[in-house]
Amino acid sequence: MKKTVLMTALMAVFTLTACEDKQAIQQASEAVNTLVQLKKDYQQLESAMTAKDQEITRLNKLLEEAQTSQSAGDVVGLHVKIKELYKAKEQYLLLKEGDVEEGEGTVQIVARVAETNQAWLNDLLMREMLVEAVDEEKMKAFDQSAQKVDEATLQTHYEEMFEEYQKEAIENRLIGMHNVMRMDYMGQRNHLAQFSIWNESYNGGAHGVHHTNYIVVDLAKQQRITLNDVFSSSVMEELNLLLQGQYFVVLSHHELEASLDMKDFRVSDNFYFSPTGITFVYPLYELGPYVLGEVELSLSYQQMNHLLNKPFQQTEADGFFKDDDF
Repeated sequence: MKKTVLMTALMAVFTLTACEDKQAIQQASEAVNTLVQLKKDYQQLESAMTAKDQEITRLNKLLEEAQTSQSAGDVVGLHVKIKELYKAKEQYLLLKEGDVEEGEGTVQIVARVAETNQAWLNDLLMREMLVEAVDEEKMKAFDQSAQKVDEATLQTHYEEMFEEYQKEAIENRLIGMHNVMRMDYMGQRNHLAQFSIWNESYNGGAHGVHHTNYIVVDLAKQQRITLNDVFSSSVMEELNLLLQGQYFVVLSHHELEASLDMKDFRVSDNFYFSPTGITFVYPLYELGPYVLGEVELSLSYQQMNHLLNKPFQQTEADGFFKDDDF
């Protein structure tokens, strides 16, 4: 009896173990099938992603070609005239004060802007005139107000400036104060138009100060072109070194030494296009004494065409032949 019970128990154990082995084998088989399916799914997903990447590349190329075509296409020719926005001049008498004899002084403000046959461009140029006349904080507040910069806005500002000049000049017994802001039209080539604003001011003292702000406009995109539009950040170091080379040429010509630590040398964001390249403009005193004036460092397309972003790279159609050595 005991042997029968023992045998029955052993048979039950073997049967249970066999069932468990069968289940384990089945689970392992299912796991393998799942892995195989996952691998197939991954390969299909990878193939789909590759196709998507290729499609994105194709669409980006089409977009770039469309933008290039738009830029190179028919762009309206500008008709430009220079308009006087504001002009005021007044002489004043400086009464004798102590040992200082009486004398005369003059306060003057002149503002001229370029007016074109494109309304959006006129708005852009008006805003640039205001940028020249106010400090950064006031300009930021004006932009936040969403107020449009028009002729009336500028005239009001110039009138307030003139009154402030009158008061300050008389109170401080200055021989004169003036500010001239004159916009000029530099010309148009295809979709690019260029303007400059000469800003010269005198507040007493040995001499006045001046600077020139250059405005390059994309007529097709209806926006101002910035340094970052023309050059990518990845080429700035090489561009900086090229400009340093031109800087030392200027110093050598004037028999001067560098007045700044070259690690502080920067690529100026004030620039304009010339028929042969790009000129970068630096303000008074940044690269040398007052006698140097505004320093202009020019790079030819032969020197830096490879650094330009593609829309600005010159081709043979533009008259650029990279093998030219003259």
